[in-house]
Amino acid sequence: MVAGQTIQMIGNDEVNGSKVYHLRAKWSDGNAFDYYIDQNTFMIAKTSTQIQQAGAVQLIESYPTKYRKLNGVTLPYSLDVRVAGQSVFEMQIQQVELNPAIDAGLFNMPQPSGGK
Repeated sequence: MVAGQTIQMIGNDEVNGSKVYHLRAKWSDGNAFDYYIDQNTFMIAKTSTQIQQAGAVQLIESYPTKYRKLNGVTLPYSLDVRVAGQSVFEMQIQQVELNPAIDAGLFNMPQPSGGK
């Protein structure tokens, strides 16, 4: 947990026909995030939060699915994001590579052009 954050068990619920545990994480600034954890797999079935945008409260929901295990790590290979119930973003992951070798030069800051 993060300092100033609390997690509360809201109760049991259902997401897409699966029984889930409904948890709420609250931060000291008042923001909250709801997590719906599948009671059989313990994977996240849904997350939701409300944000203020253009003077209105918007409900943002994410539905991760198609979980697969890779090198002992279980990851979702599909994600559907909805705003006010409407799907606004869908992502399908084709391939995941865990801890690939990375050229350390990628982290070098570029030199300013025409600089002093």
